Amino acid sequence: MGYLNSDDLLLPGALHYVGRYFRDNPSVDVIYGNRLIINEDGLEVGRWILPGHDSLVLRFVDYVPQESMFWRRRIWDRVGGRFDPSLHFAMDWDLILRFVDARAVFHHLPGLFGIFRAHGKQKSQTDFVARGAKEMAELRFRHLDADTGRYRLAAHHWRYLSKHRRADTAFATDFGQAAK
Repeated sequence: MGYLNSDDLLLPGALHYVGRYFRDNPSVDVIYGNRLIINEDGLEVGRWILPGHDSLVLRFVDYVPQESMFWRRRIWDRVGGRFDPSLHFAMDWDLILRFVDARAVFHHLPGLFGIFRAHGKQKSQTDFVARGAKEMAELRFRHLDADTGRYRLAAHHWRYLSKHRRADTAFATDFGQAAK
């Protein structure tokens, strides 16, 4: 299962790769890959090349590109088989956090699966301050363990971001070599 926002895209071959991965890895519940970011004119303006999966970081910040995430029906059913209709902005992060709480087996795959279109009229731009930040704060409160100290979480997040930068640098190097 998966879903795609109306202005985002899947890259060619993504669904074939996802289906084959799930077939070959029956214990994995949720997979996600990396994303390209394009503007309203279809020009690449960025990318998210992520390191391996980290459930603790996900309790603080949603680093899973929605258009690159796929899951099995069994984990969907285990967490209630629905999106929270009260959420307008962070419904995908809520679903991810419910997967984490249900002890889903996640795996980040190194490929590019999706394309996120960034433009001024999307709700992540127009609705973030009014609604998105509030929903995200509520999800953090609901899903962060009270024993997780602020400094421990900040240090863990910083280490994750360092891995993120290294993964992006490695991707850029590999991509540059492949393009030659």
